[in-house]
Amino acid sequence: MPAEIKLDLGEILDVLRQRVTDEATLKAITADLLAAQRALAAEKAAEKEEKAGPKNKYRFAILLRGNAALKAQVAGGAYILAVPDGEDVAESNTYMGEGLLQRFYKAITHHNDHIKGKRGKSKPRIKVFSDAFRILKSKTIKESESAFKIKSDTLVEVIVVEKEEV
Repeated sequence: MPAEIKLDLGEILDVLRQRVTDEATLKAITADLLAAQRALAAEKAAEKEEKAGPKNKYRFAILLRGNAALKAQVAGGAYILAVPDGEDVAESNTYMGEGLLQRFYKAITHHNDHIKGKRGKSKPRIKVFSDAFRILKSKTIKESESAFKIKSDTLVEVIVVEKEEV
C-alpha cells in the first residue's frame, strides 16, 4: 500500500465534477467524502485528547513565615488579589495596605451603586466582604478606576512556616 497522500477535499471534488456526469452519483460521493472527513477529524481529536491525558488542576496555597501564634490567626484562609507593580505604584502606596483596601471598597461601592444590569436584570448586592470575591467582575473593578484582579473567589489555605531552616 502506498504512503499516505494528503489531498485537499476541494481539489478532489473538482476532479469528480469534471469526470462524473451523473448528478445523483456526484452528490452521493460528495456526501460520503464529507462524512469520511468529519470522521477522520473526530478520530484525530480523540487521539489528541487521549494523548494529552487529564489536565492537572491546581489550587492556590500560601506559605507564610511566622510563629505558632500566627497559625490560629490565619486558620480561616485568605483571598488572593493581583495588584499592579512598578515604580510609580510602589512610590504612591496606592495598592499597598490601606490604599489597596480603599480601592477594594471603592469597587464594592461602585458595584452596589450600579446594581442594575443589562436587560433590567438585577445583580446581587455585596453585603459582606466574602461576597465581593464571588460577585465583583473585572469590568466593575475597571469602572471604579482600580486596577487589581481577583485571583481566588474562595478562601485559600494558608500554611505557616515556623522555622527558616530547611
